[in-house]
Amino acid sequence: MIKEKTSDISKVVEENEVFTGKNREVAVTSPLLECAGLFIYSNKDKKGILANWKEKANLEKRLARSLSRLNLKNPHAIVAGCRVPMECMLEDSQTYSEVSNFLDHMGIPIRYEEVGLNHLVQLKVDFTNGNYEVIRLGSLTTSYFAVSEKVEGTKIAVVRHKLKFIPSEYEWMPEFAPSDNLLADYRKGLPWSKYVQRYAAEQRHHFKQKPEDFTGLLERAQSENLVLCCYERFEGDKTHCHRLPLYNILKKTDTNLGINVIFVDESAYQKKR
Repeated sequence: MIKEKTSDISKVVEENEVFTGKNREVAVTSPLLECAGLFIYSNKDKKGILANWKEKANLEKRLARSLSRLNLKNPHAIVAGCRVPMECMLEDSQTYSEVSNFLDHMGIPIRYEEVGLNHLVQLKVDFTNGNYEVIRLGSLTTSYFAVSEKVEGTKIAVVRHKLKFIPSEYEWMPEFAPSDNLLADYRKGLPWSKYVQRYAAEQRHHFKQKPEDFTGLLERAQSENLVLCCYERFEGDKTHCHRLPLYNILKKTDTNLGINVIFVDESAYQKKR
C-alpha cells in the first residue's frame, strides 16, 4: 500500500521532498532522463528525503539542511538511476561524484540500482524493515528507424508499407499510418498543416471503427515501453512525420479514457544523445 507518491512526474520539485509521519511505505517516481532518484531514509525514525537533481545548485547545502532538520538516526541512501553506465546515472558524472562524496562525508551508506537508458522507475521503500524495490514502469514514445535501435522498448512500425530494411522483430501497425491517398497528395505538395488535419480525420474515423486498436495500445503502454517508429528524422518542431501527430492523438485519447499512460516526448532523449 503506497501512502505517498509524486503526483506529476513531469514536474521536478525544486526543494527536497521530506516524508515523515505515519507512512509505512513511500513510492517515488523518477522521470525519464530528467533526474535520478536519491532517497535518504531512516527505518528507526520512519522519515526520509527525496532529493531531486533537476535543480543542482546548492544541492549539498539543501541535503545537509534537510538532514539537519530531520536529524535522522542511522540513515541509509538508495539511488535509482535512469542512465547507464553507473557513473552516468545522475545528470552527469560531476553531480554523481559530488553526491557520492557528500554521502561518504556524512557517513551515509548508499546502495545503487541500475536501470536502462529510457526506463521510468518507481522506487518503493518500506520504512518498517528497510526493504525496497525498483519497479520499471511502462511508457510510450516515438522514434525514427535510423536511431530506434538505441531506444529501449518494443518497437512498432506505424507505416503503411513495411519495407525490407525494417527489422523483422518490429511489430507492424499500418492502421495508424496515413492512407495511400493522403501520402500521394503530400508528395504532390499538400501543405503540412493540411496533411495533419486530414491525418487526424483519418484517425478519428479509425477510432470510431476500431477503438480497441487505441485502447489496446495504451493499455500495453501501462506496463511495457512502446516506441512508435517511422522514417523521418527528428528535427524538433520542424519534424514532418505523422508519428508526432499520432503521439498527440494518443495522449488526448489517454486523457479522455483515463488510462494514465506515461508519455515521453521524443525530445526528452534525442537532446541527450
